[in-house]
Amino acid sequence: MRKFKKIIDAFSYCLGDAVIGVYGKDIVDGKTIEVNADHRGFAASVIKVPVMFETFSQIYEGKLDPVAMLPMKKEHEYDYFGIDSIGQYEYATVDNNLNSLNLNSLKRGNGRGRYNNLKCPSIIYKCQFNYDEYYEDYMSYGSYASSKYDVGKKYPLFDLLEDMVVNSGNEATNMISDAVGLNNLNKRMKKLGLKNTKMSHLIQGKWFYEKGNNDTSAKDMGILLENIYSDNFLNESCREYMQALLNHFGKGFSGSITEKLPKGVIASGKIGVIDKHDHEVAIINNRYIICIMIYDYKTLYEPSKNFLKTNSSQATSYLAEKVFNFLNEGKNELSRHIR
Repeated sequence: MRKFKKIIDAFSYCLGDAVIGVYGKDIVDGKTIEVNADHRGFAASVIKVPVMFETFSQIYEGKLDPVAMLPMKKEHEYDYFGIDSIGQYEYATVDNNLNSLNLNSLKRGNGRGRYNNLKCPSIIYKCQFNYDEYYEDYMSYGSYASSKYDVGKKYPLFDLLEDMVVNSGNEATNMISDAVGLNNLNKRMKKLGLKNTKMSHLIQGKWFYEKGNNDTSAKDMGILLENIYSDNFLNESCREYMQALLNHFGKGFSGSITEKLPKGVIASGKIGVIDKHDHEVAIINNRYIICIMIYDYKTLYEPSKNFLKTNSSQATSYLAEKVFNFLNEGKNELSRHIR
């Protein structure tokens, strides 16, 4: 642990004295590793995991209709601060087969649903741009994957859920967050033991701090992932659908966390990146939780005197490998999908 702490300190130094929170846990045997895991900071898009959990909790409790049509309001619009000029946008529609899921099975007391054949949301949002030229703009403006919705129209809840988690759609997140209520979400997170997680406002652009921040910590996200992958919360249908969203419906979560892990591992998770914050939270083989959250780092465009050709993605992949090897030591369960 002392050696691992020194490695984190070295990355922190190289990234301009960034704060790096790390949390890892084997949810089967309880083995854990924590460094700065309770540091509370800007959540970026990983706040969408609590939004997802609150949504399925309310569906399970019968408070939210799974076939609800949610309205797009003016206050749900995401302010891109000029990001529209970055690239060319393409929209494509695909068939959305909600018939493959028994939505009633998500409610309390009902059986198992079927999600495996569900396709992507009705709206796929694509953004193509010169990454090198616009890297700093992307980092400053946050998620470019938000769908564009028409104010005054209504959209299916499950389309919005897929857009929020798979595409990291900000406007979809706002519609869902408004429907479930921020106070309800925050109360549930507190009840679950997430002491550093709070959603204070909708996602409305680069900075919107009048009502506080949307905050969380590496350990809080680890606790929430454990709930999603354990048998203690909601029912099997709700848990399986949340797992399917985090796994991008079988395509697999792809982030820096998985870059140095053994081939064949199955990863599910969420990325949150905005303005000097780079977070990834994931579960590997439905067993090993790895949460790496990097706050207030310096980019290539604002180098610190300590910058040693290290970026946040490299730090994440290196630390994730160390956490995985620690949790997996002596188990040799590298590629088996554990259920």
